[in-house]
Amino acid sequence: MDELATKFARQLPDKKIGMAKLQGLFLCYKNQPEMQIEMTKELLDDVKSDDEMTIIEWLNRMNCIKYAKQFLEKRVFFLSDMRFYDFGDDFEEDVDDKDDK
Repeated sequence: MDELATKFARQLPDKKIGMAKLQGLFLCYKNQPEMQIEMTKELLDDVKSDDEMTIIEWLNRMNCIKYAKQFLEKRVFFLSDMRFYDFGDDFEEDVDDKDDK
């Protein structure tokens, strides 16, 4: 079992996959460690597609489209752009949302 764990860990890039994605994989193939290793490529492909997602699409999924203007002003166009930007206190909490009116 230690060999399987090592093989699995070696396939995962550092800081690229969230805990929720790993948990989902483990739960889906709970008693099938060989399948967990086989499905690593699919998991990595899924992470890549998340990185390529536009910020608008992501904000829509998160039901936070009201923040789109602020992201675009900061030139954050893709989800992957967020890792290069320290947002700090740049974003206003009280953004007008046309849907709330």
